[in-house]
Amino acid sequence: MKTLIKSLIVASVLLLSFNSYAEVIIRPHLAAGQFATDDISGTSTNIGARLLLSVGGVQSYGIAVNRFKLTSDDLTEDEEFNSFGIYLEQVIAGWFNMGIGTVGYFGLYEQNPVGLSTSLGWQDKNGRFLIAFRNDVIATEKNLTNINSIMAGIKF
Repeated sequence: MKTLIKSLIVASVLLLSFNSYAEVIIRPHLAAGQFATDDISGTSTNIGARLLLSVGGVQSYGIAVNRFKLTSDDLTEDEEFNSFGIYLEQVIAGWFNMGIGTVGYFGLYEQNPVGLSTSLGWQDKNGRFLIAFRNDVIATEKNLTNINSIMAGIKF
């Protein structure tokens, strides 16, 4: 009898998991803006993508990957680095998109610091286009690097 009950529970869980639906969101984006540390400031650009799974239609979670370039007269050469992290998004009122993620930044000032990435913006009612204010706060060994940018993305 116990074996039958266990089998029914396992079969129920499998049926529920096969019938659940999660939309996969792939959103490449471009961003441009400004960056600042304690003693350096300049312009920033980045290109990247988010791979998200939709949960309940208004919330999604997944990963974010970016390639940054910081340019300043105070730097001897442009600073280029990558980021990778976990990202969460939520849409309120069908158009207000907000997101937050914990991110690792690889190769920034020859370090691999961690930081927080956030975005607040607008998306159309189908969720296809996104325009957002993006902020990355990166905790390096010497100081905080703050990157503010305007981001534009499209969903596939």
